[in-house]
Amino acid sequence: MSKIKKNTTHPSKIMPVIAIIIAYVTDVLYVAINRRNLINSDASAEMMLGRLLNSTGGVITDKWHYSSELRVLNTQLVYRLAMALFPDNWHYARVFSVAVFLMILSALLLVNAAKLGTAGLWWCAAVVLPVGQWYGWNVIYNSYYIPHIAISMVSVALIIAYSRSAKSQTTVQQESQTAPVLLSQTAVQQQRQKITAPEGQVTVPATGTDSNGIVSSKQIIILLLICLLGFVAGLGGTRQLMICYAPAFIAAVTIYMEKLFARYGENKSLKPLELAASGENKSPKPLLLAASLMLVSSTAGYLVNSNVFSTIFSYTNYSEIKINDFSLESVISCIGDLIAQIGWQGDQQLLSLRGIAGVLGVCAGFASLYMLYRIIRNRKSELSQRFLFLFIGISIIICLIVYSQTSIYNCSYWIPLLPFVILALIMGVEDWISEKKPEMGVEDWPGGKKTGGDVTENHVSATDKIQTFMFGNLQTIIFAVITTVFFICSIATMQNPYISWVPNDLTIQSVADWLVENGYTQGCATFWNSDVLTELSDGKIEMWTVNEMNELDTNQWLQETSHDTQMPDGEFFIITTPDEYTQNAETWKLPTLTDYLVYGDDNYFVFAFDSVEEYMGM
Repeated sequence: MSKIKKNTTHPSKIMPVIAIIIAYVTDVLYVAINRRNLINSDASAEMMLGRLLNSTGGVITDKWHYSSELRVLNTQLVYRLAMALFPDNWHYARVFSVAVFLMILSALLLVNAAKLGTAGLWWCAAVVLPVGQWYGWNVIYNSYYIPHIAISMVSVALIIAYSRSAKSQTTVQQESQTAPVLLSQTAVQQQRQKITAPEGQVTVPATGTDSNGIVSSKQIIILLLICLLGFVAGLGGTRQLMICYAPAFIAAVTIYMEKLFARYGENKSLKPLELAASGENKSPKPLLLAASLMLVSSTAGYLVNSNVFSTIFSYTNYSEIKINDFSLESVISCIGDLIAQIGWQGDQQLLSLRGIAGVLGVCAGFASLYMLYRIIRNRKSELSQRFLFLFIGISIIICLIVYSQTSIYNCSYWIPLLPFVILALIMGVEDWISEKKPEMGVEDWPGGKKTGGDVTENHVSATDKIQTFMFGNLQTIIFAVITTVFFICSIATMQNPYISWVPNDLTIQSVADWLVENGYTQGCATFWNSDVLTELSDGKIEMWTVNEMNELDTNQWLQETSHDTQMPDGEFFIITTPDEYTQNAETWKLPTLTDYLVYGDDNYFVFAFDSVEEYMGM
């Protein structure tokens, strides 16, 4: 009777999968339990836009004041679905949206991980965790920047996919170029006929000096997807151009020039690009073509955005942004902000969980940048790998210049690059281990793979067994340690998810409940106390965001455009915080209208009036 071979999976692959599942479930449950404590007006506005689009139709609308960019291929697509499924329960809508967004992020990470092996799985586990306050708040809890991360990953994947799809074509070209030396023309044609074209490809007969070999329908589809994605992403604004398409193009040009210098350069001090013999296409031309098309198509999309959409829709246009005087201090500060994206929380005791997480996170941040430098410096790599990490490095440099020398910056702008920075850490560690193992002689130790037949298990000491296990599983152990560091940082983030300057106060829920119970449906407030009331009341309260309380002039930021000309009809309220009340005591008329105070506690004051006209006449 033949033995049935057990199909077992190595623990090194099981462990990261378990970590991914734990991270995903924990994220969703955490939001489900703490949703009211994790939102603010920024987050609530996205759901309000989704509801508006369900009534107006389409993907974008001129009935909404957008913020820093036009939402085209963005979060509103999922929020529309969530608000359609749960129009009267915004808690369910929020949790559903987070679950879907994290599923999209995880799926894209896993697709890319398939090309990266086990290291890619560990990367996926890390990226799904709230490794820092900014990343947790914006990506994990409120789904900001997930579309930007997703677009960047898909864009880079498409460029690499096109480069790899051109392998067969390049192979035929190379054969054609060498054939006159090695073979007769007849023999060349016979050789070409031996090449079997994959399904969906058309073999072009070789005539004269033609060397185009194979034209692939797959390549055409990839190029069309590149142009379409680049154009649609460009319609949203400049962000993808800056963080993805310009860096990708520069990375492709850099590789092309490296190959050119390697072939024609006479300066022997230049290190040529030595691509690993992996069997993939080593020609940089397809890579350059794909990156160029994506840059051109995204630029075309941005031109439509700045010249056409800007006249129709309301959002911030950065076409007139100016560069500040150069400041080295700003550069250093921005680098610090990037590193601090992992785990750092200021004003914490060093030996507390948050203090330890901060130190570990900063170490991980520095290690990520070092590993990125190390990979880029190593020229003996696959074409796609070199492109990927050059892209990451160049993207960091471009963003650093823009963020440090202009006025459009806050820490959150680094977030779309954080998954790629973590990727550099994971892949850098894998590359380092692959180099160090031969130096350590791991495979030649007792119990190692190359152990001779004369050495049996009984002759292997316990120390040798431990050493063999440790170094034989070095990669798994280090990846597990890194992921543990990220888990520690995530636990610290969950203990204190608040970003210091972002207003968030759970007590506003009690105000929302009181307003609904007492029949108030229309109100005015400054931004941070406005949209959040709409979400916490399940859409029962319509809020007007105003700049100040005397004239009630509307703020053209994350609210319906109809609020510019149409104020609350009938009874309405004004909500303010004690700090706002005190700071504006001499300029606002509210302090003189204490008779209209209907609600007050340590955190909020609510004033009610019969009409806007009544209030404005006071």
